[in-house]
Amino acid sequence: MREDIILSSGHTAFPTIDPHKTIFWVGAGVSHLTPCNLPLGNELTDAYLHAMLGKEYAEQLIALWNNHIPSIRDSIQNGYWHEVTSHRTYTIEDVKNGMARERPRLEFIIGEMNKLDQEFRDIRFHKAENQKAYARQSSIQALAHFADAEPNIYHHWIAEFVKAGSLVVTSNFDTCIEKALGVEKTLLNAPVVVDGVKAIDCGNGQYAYHFHGVATDCDIEKNLGATINNVSKGLSETFQNKLKQCFQAGYDIIFLGYSGSDFFDVQPFFQELREDHYPGKAIYLHYCPTVDDCVRESSRGKNYQYLLDPFQQQIICYGTTETFFKHIGLCAGISCSKNLSKIPGTAYAHMQEALQKTTLLLDTDQVEKFQFLNMLRLLSQLNISLNWFYPDWVARLETIYEDWKNDAADQVTLQKMAQPTGQMNDRIIDDIFYNNWHSKKKSYRRIIQELKPLVAKWNRSHQTDLSPYMGWGHSAPAQLIESYVTQTCHILECGSSDSAQEHVERSTVHYLCGKQTKKLFIKWAILVFSRPKIEQQLKALLCHIDRLLAYPFNHFLYRTYYLSLCRQHNAICAILGTSSGDSRTGCYGNLRHEWNICMETPNLFDAGKTIVNRIFQMIFMGFRGKKIELAQIYQLWKIRKKLMLLRKG
Repeated sequence: MREDIILSSGHTAFPTIDPHKTIFWVGAGVSHLTPCNLPLGNELTDAYLHAMLGKEYAEQLIALWNNHIPSIRDSIQNGYWHEVTSHRTYTIEDVKNGMARERPRLEFIIGEMNKLDQEFRDIRFHKAENQKAYARQSSIQALAHFADAEPNIYHHWIAEFVKAGSLVVTSNFDTCIEKALGVEKTLLNAPVVVDGVKAIDCGNGQYAYHFHGVATDCDIEKNLGATINNVSKGLSETFQNKLKQCFQAGYDIIFLGYSGSDFFDVQPFFQELREDHYPGKAIYLHYCPTVDDCVRESSRGKNYQYLLDPFQQQIICYGTTETFFKHIGLCAGISCSKNLSKIPGTAYAHMQEALQKTTLLLDTDQVEKFQFLNMLRLLSQLNISLNWFYPDWVARLETIYEDWKNDAADQVTLQKMAQPTGQMNDRIIDDIFYNNWHSKKKSYRRIIQELKPLVAKWNRSHQTDLSPYMGWGHSAPAQLIESYVTQTCHILECGSSDSAQEHVERSTVHYLCGKQTKKLFIKWAILVFSRPKIEQQLKALLCHIDRLLAYPFNHFLYRTYYLSLCRQHNAICAILGTSSGDSRTGCYGNLRHEWNICMETPNLFDAGKTIVNRIFQMIFMGFRGKKIELAQIYQLWKIRKKLMLLRKG
């Protein structure tokens, strides 16, 4: 049962809650008020982009993002593909005045910058000028300043409920709730793992759960959930079970200052819960400063509805946070009166200063190299051309490459840079070598040719028993494929723990989605009389793929693995004519799910691959005598053109 309550209109009949059986789910909006003054998502994203790219280029990137990505992202509605035309073109002025609201995902930006920081700190440059020019401090360490934030009145309200027995779960890095509870500094600075997530001991057996980590963690680069790699691991199974036990016991849950945009961990957890299954109440506060805002917002769709769906009683409250606490405190017999400072805190300002210090010791030329490499990393991972920002990017890259190449007489520096320890596309050499910008300038092609043997060396050092069968030649023995699929299932079940297991997972996915299987598609389309035999091979292949896809996408080492398997599954289903299709669109598989992963990561390269795969599905269905949806293919191709425009610049 759903009930909408506009608190600021004088509503007084607020549902009762039992503080002993209530979970407060707290987001960044709670820590925005003075004196805490921590930033909301866009504010923090802009601070990162300004520090890493420079203000001018950051604003250009935000404008480009707003002008292209929303229309691409929203190309799927009600299961159909269609072209979305942008209602307006955003300018730099729109970015400056806050009209352009879209941003690349914050966790993506922080994660890529953190990987680049770690990479350059691991490289030992020999020349003094290179040691200075390519020196990197840890940008993610700047978030440690969130631990210095002081609690505001909302934190004190929540603390009063915790004293009365409530449970706190937060996505925030700060420790303001714990400070409002009077937790000693030694405990604040010593977060522990409880039920599989970072938590701070609040005394009397109570803990504040920080499922994205906490700023006082001594290993902040590894544990803080500010990166895609960390948040995409999902909520720990132990923590999920704890929450389910609470829900089954009739706990109410209150969402405060929480946008519901945690696509990789929170959203999958709540969406997998059965609808209307749990007896408690789910209460979501939608902040609205005026009555008119409340009335307007109450008529719109809710992108956080998935948080409420599992509960039998669903309540959306419209109003201010002050009014909300007044009502909820009154019905629970809890009050809070604190005379707090109205002077803005300095934690966020210190974080910004720490970000700016990453280039403090560099001269103008070195700062430009720093910002260029950051842009190179972000755009290569996004599959967006550098031409949008640096028409002279090849000349800039050539200068930097010569620095690395000539750093030591025997080129040991460049060789080390080209030898990543994990998956390809995780390091700056891969960004240069594997990007899809297709520049034909001689200087760039020379760089690629010189890097080829170094990349080939990496490939040779990561061979497995499946590697010899990756080409168009002979297929791997059935027993060998079965062995690798079984090993990969075990890895997905338990999580990879070493590089050998990473090689197994990589080889398995590459084989199942590689040239060997594409050869089967070609044979099926051409060799009509051999189709019965080929179909048996495709069914065996589909069985292997389905075993792996039984695991959630966040169990895979890389989301690209999961998406590749989805595409392969859908293509085989289109050939075989299995029942997993969508009769409305002529497509197979969960299109919305795949597209959301591409857009949220974000991964525009795989978005393009998803579109091409849908076109091939329709063509395969045509080979089976089915009607080809030409209108859908046309719309798909137009969306593909938008992605290609971003890639070419």
